[in-house]
Amino acid sequence: MKVSAFDFNQAKALHYLLEESHVGRAAVHLAITPAAASNTLRRLREQLGDPLLVKKGRGLVRTRVGEELRAAARDVVASAERLLGAARPFDPATYRGEFPIAMAEHVAMVLLPRLDQLVRDRAPQATLAIASVPAEVSDWLEQSRGVLVSPSGSFAATNAEDALSAEVFYEERYVCAMRRGHPLQSRRWNAATYAAQGHVLVTPRGRSSHSDVDEQLSAKGLSRRVVRVVPSFTLALPLVAHSDLITTMPARCARSMALGEVTIRDLPLKLRPLAMKLVVHPAHSDDSRCRFTKDLLKLAIRAVDRDSAG
Repeated sequence: MKVSAFDFNQAKALHYLLEESHVGRAAVHLAITPAAASNTLRRLREQLGDPLLVKKGRGLVRTRVGEELRAAARDVVASAERLLGAARPFDPATYRGEFPIAMAEHVAMVLLPRLDQLVRDRAPQATLAIASVPAEVSDWLEQSRGVLVSPSGSFAATNAEDALSAEVFYEERYVCAMRRGHPLQSRRWNAATYAAQGHVLVTPRGRSSHSDVDEQLSAKGLSRRVVRVVPSFTLALPLVAHSDLITTMPARCARSMALGEVTIRDLPLKLRPLAMKLVVHPAHSDDSRCRFTKDLLKLAIRAVDRDSAG
């Protein structure tokens, strides 16, 4: 078919149909009814001479041609959005799209309440879309034009940090969380006392890992006794609240999540603060929506710290 006969709306429909492999979900993105999306798929099949999506079980899967067209359609829509974005100033008050932000769950626990309020105040028609940290960071940042909140160096193994656009967001120190009434709540303690406790280790991959805590203890001829390993702080705190186990966690996270039965203490170790960064894809570092998203995140952390200081 001739390029002149294929308009942007068709490219956009093709993108969402192939990306979602689902007529109903594509219809939501396109702001049309499922019936209209189904008719659009029928016309695209006729124009492109391929079924594009075929039934498999109870769902749809892309054909070989559909799979080949998927990336091209995505690129066309992304290029058009960049073109229109450059031509039209970004106005958060009227923006109806998404602010995609990827972050770990414990970071979201700290930022989300304030971030939600900021979006409601400054971009009331927009959608705040929080995602888990993706496996392919660079691809997600490029495709979503989103912002990643990440510890410095955390994705260096798969995506060189210096290949992305990153800036320091805030620094996080660590504290120890324990149940109220724990024998260590008020008595003096040191590295040896800390190491001797039963520890709940939080690691996203669900297995033990060597950290700054272990390095400092090792330098003193000590090692901690890890008796529980969980993938998130939301799972660690209930264990701590109902036992004599302790866990080491980011201070802001501890303050935001600690329930009435949990208290926190400074560590008897001098750990280096953890630098949290705001990361975007270099292709979008000047994107006005990305800049606005980063500004919202900076305002959110300042509000969190003001609340804590007050």
